[in-house]
Amino acid sequence: MKMKLSLATALYSLLLLAGCTDGASEPGAESESEVAASEAITDLDTEPVVPIVTDVTADMVVYDYRYDSMDRGNYDYYEKEVVIDPSYYEENEFARGDVIAYKDSIDGSFTLTRIVGLPGEKVKIESGQIYVNGKQLDTFYGRYHRRGSDLEELKNMLAEGEYGFMQSKENIEANVSIAEKTDVEEVTVPEDHFYVIGDDWFRTQFRGLLSPEQIVGKVLGYDS
Repeated sequence: MKMKLSLATALYSLLLLAGCTDGASEPGAESESEVAASEAITDLDTEPVVPIVTDVTADMVVYDYRYDSMDRGNYDYYEKEVVIDPSYYEENEFARGDVIAYKDSIDGSFTLTRIVGLPGEKVKIESGQIYVNGKQLDTFYGRYHRRGSDLEELKNMLAEGEYGFMQSKENIEANVSIAEKTDVEEVTVPEDHFYVIGDDWFRTQFRGLLSPEQIVGKVLGYDS
């Protein structure tokens, strides 16, 4: 009788344990998406608004940028005089989110881009989203944009039938397709290098690794 009671008790305990370890019923259990969101990398220091520079000094470069690789819907930097500080990084560290200028190897013109990956980090792109060390880069510059709209916003345009200024259904569909197919295999950023990409990925001429020697300086903003 004692053996039968012990066996029944053991079976009950196993059933109770199985019920407690079921992720769907356990209080406070987090889904994979919730865990990923909680581990996302953010950037609270970099603002989307381009600042106005009022104290341009003689050692800075004022450059009329003629390309829309940094456009986020307001023709950001495009056909505007931007201020580049070649000596900025002599006293300051490179940081994620910095807009920088580098010299084109073909014609010597300046191109603007943004630092998204730092030395030693692992960077990859999946379906138009940047990941750093396996964590989502949850910033305004961390995902595919076309004329200021990210992938979800582009999909909403299609669902609602509202395509915005100078855009068509076919154009939006093409950009959704491009965003969903924009994948880059994970790369480890070497020491003394940075992973860069422009804010408008469709118009970005280059995304990949730059060394400090290739960087002209930090873009401070618009010339007042």
